[in-house]
Amino acid sequence: MKSIATGGGEHGPHFDRGVLAVLMQIEANRMFTPNPSLRLLRNFNRQVVVDAMTDDERNEAIAEAKKLGMNVLDASEYSSGACYAEDNLSMWSSEN
Repeated sequence: MKSIATGGGEHGPHFDRGVLAVLMQIEANRMFTPNPSLRLLRNFNRQVVVDAMTDDERNEAIAEAKKLGMNVLDASEYSSGACYAEDNLSMWSSEN
């Protein structure tokens, strides 16, 4: 997973940065802490999902994008990568 993300995977650079962010947490702490805000942001580029969000969820997703220093579409791609890594590396989650 790391070699693909560092070499430039097929999902784009922000996706790769999201994957690497989770991997860096695992390398530094031997676990990662899931970020629920990223789950909201992950599908922000799909209008049907955005329309189904509450105002609070939408605001939380936008705030997370700002915290990442990205616009919501780039942050959505980033969060897709982070969520992909979290889902596939769940055995390293601090919630286990």
